[in-house]
Amino acid sequence: KSKSPRATALKYFNRIKRDKLKYIMTKMAFQKHGIKMKQFSKLPYASIAIDEGTTSGIQNLHFVLESPLTSLKSYAYKTVQMQGGKAADYIKAIPQGFIQLNISKIKIGSIVVDGNTAQLKALNPYYKKSIFHFNNIPNVKNILIIPCLCHRIHNSYKNAVKNDKSLTEIVDLLHTIADKCRMNQKVVGAICPPHVDNRWVYDFDIVKFVLFHKYKIFDIMDKDDIQFSKFEELMKCLKVLKCIVLTFENPKTKFQDAFIILERAINCLEELKTAENNEYAEKIAASLSKYTIEAKDGGL
Repeated sequence: KSKSPRATALKYFNRIKRDKLKYIMTKMAFQKHGIKMKQFSKLPYASIAIDEGTTSGIQNLHFVLESPLTSLKSYAYKTVQMQGGKAADYIKAIPQGFIQLNISKIKIGSIVVDGNTAQLKALNPYYKKSIFHFNNIPNVKNILIIPCLCHRIHNSYKNAVKNDKSLTEIVDLLHTIADKCRMNQKVVGAICPPHVDNRWVYDFDIVKFVLFHKYKIFDIMDKDDIQFSKFEELMKCLKVLKCIVLTFENPKTKFQDAFIILERAINCLEELKTAENNEYAEKIAASLSKYTIEAKDGGL
């Protein structure tokens, strides 16, 4: 009697049990991790980026090693679960990210942070309980703290929308149209990006979608309710912000060029107001300047 194909295959295939497979994968991951950490340990200095994020209701602090002037790629080496988002929670979590660095003898010259108030307090050398007064972080007093400019740019846009009536109205309308497009994706013929509050300048993708599919949108909304010329003005402003976010996301962008790039972006927005009488450009330019160049720490 002939055996089934499955039985024949199993006869010649030596199955690995789940525990054995888990052991092999864990061992390989550990070896790869060790190789990566050793590469960073050979550098005079490296940088780390820390960013808080919530997944499935769990608040985590992510640590990423960076060395933009070398061929080494960004490496996420540690995730620490946090108990909350206060300064005391960051003071507990941040040193845990340094334990691996100390073991691997990786020297840190700068920390790039998302810049929220609690995080900055935990890294403030003038706050007696901050990590700058810990003995378990080598050379801590010489580490540069650099707020992430991408966060600053995004927050400047959010602040402009919040505090200007015309911007609030056009962005609220944009999000309403986006929701209707998502509910009527078969009519529109494409899926509109959802609004994600913590994604940098994400409204650019939405307004780009709305303008591209505007004739289809007439089938689901009264065209008298939509002023596409206003969306075109908004997109020009968001294009400037999107461009500098992409520039600062690139680890190869030089630290010394930050001010020049920001000044050019602000000038570009001001020129949109002067040359085209763009309704939103001046307000976004003022907010961008306030959050970066005019900020207490210069946005850096």
